[in-house]
Amino acid sequence: MERLDKILVSQNVGSRREVHKIIKSGRVCVNGEVCKASDFKVNPKADKITLDGQALSCSEHLYIMMNKPKGVLSATNDKYAETVIDLLPPELKRRGLFPAGRLDKDTEGLLIITDDGDFAHRMLSPKNHVAKKI
Repeated sequence: MERLDKILVSQNVGSRREVHKIIKSGRVCVNGEVCKASDFKVNPKADKITLDGQALSCSEHLYIMMNKPKGVLSATNDKYAETVIDLLPPELKRRGLFPAGRLDKDTEGLLIITDDGDFAHRMLSPKNHVAKKI
């Protein structure tokens, strides 16, 4: 069970402050009932959460396959160059995303972007023998 506000923030509905306002305004329903309490406990796997009548599909982690173009950094942020996170549309951006692996700035190819550290570790750890091709 998790707090409703925490779930909505994790699903990129808005910042914590914005989510609190959204919930208090009565725009969020849990299992068909309007919920105005930010700290209301829900089970994101079992409960149906809607915002303005639209169902939210709550996922614990996000996995994005990207064909990284040349000239873009495999990084989360950089003061001087565009990163793979900068290329994501706003609806996919969420806290904790990072590129699982690295490609040189002038290299293009498949890159996985995720917020699942365990998955990235299993995929990248040499002891797991996950084949990578160039």
